[in-house]
Amino acid sequence: MAKYRKKPVIVEAEQYKPGMEDGFERDYDTYMCGMCQDSCHGCKNYKPCIQTLEGKHYISPGDYIITGIAGDRHALMVKLFKVIDNRTNKEADIEKIALEEEWAKRLVYCDMDGFYIGQDGSLILADKCGNHVFCDAERFRAVGID
Repeated sequence: MAKYRKKPVIVEAEQYKPGMEDGFERDYDTYMCGMCQDSCHGCKNYKPCIQTLEGKHYISPGDYIITGIAGDRHALMVKLFKVIDNRTNKEADIEKIALEEEWAKRLVYCDMDGFYIGQDGSLILADKCGNHVFCDAERFRAVGID
């Protein structure tokens, strides 16, 4: 496991992979999933979670699991970049993309999660329901946040 500095101590952290969770919890909007009533098997609205000192915490793709000195675990969402749309040369509007662009229509535009960088370096746009699409590398670019 890689080590990262968290002021003022060094902690162990590893990017979330399936199997690191403590379990799964239902996490859905009753408006979007009101008809489901827990009858769906393999429902994307069951999110992985870990038990922290503060209670259960949902984990998303790209999150890091931090292990403290006493073995306590925390999830850290890492957003160290923003995505620029090369067509406009401005930060990408994820809700507008999901609502208006054909390649992103399967995303739930009102419940967007954000951009992630895949292990292979590809740019991924995801919603909070577990849907994702791969982004055109020519159109979008990730840039570091100052």
